[in-house]
Amino acid sequence: MVSFNSMMYPFTAEDAMKREVKHHIGNLKPQDRNLELKVILIKMVDCFETRGHRQIMQYLVADASGSILCNYFDDIGKKIKAGDIIYMDGAYTSIFNGHMILYVGKKGAIYKIGRFFMPFKEIPRMSDKNLEQKSSSSIVEPVSYTHL
Repeated sequence: MVSFNSMMYPFTAEDAMKREVKHHIGNLKPQDRNLELKVILIKMVDCFETRGHRQIMQYLVADASGSILCNYFDDIGKKIKAGDIIYMDGAYTSIFNGHMILYVGKKGAIYKIGRFFMPFKEIPRMSDKNLEQKSSSSIVEPVSYTHL
């Protein structure tokens, strides 16, 4: 277990693994703040550089309630990979190019608490532009399990 930007937090990665989270991806809304989530990194979607020369790795992340795009900056983005289970505290959502994106704030914490085995659903995809239209569907997707 590894903690990345957790200098301010009084608990360890082992403590983070045991914590019950307060939020779930399927319930996120734009501009939510101070989020606490446990997610699994499904796949890297994109890697790009900002005008300020910061590198961003964008992952599709999921939990048992849905999935969302999440941006990880610089060294943190380089230290994680698909299959990692991450505990995030101090996260927030924002709209970028018409998509809801999950971020971890500067004062937030990220802990790598495991690999591979976590129940998750890719639908609903909270970053989709037409989320309201998709959420009205009566189709229920089964929970998936990673087995990389």
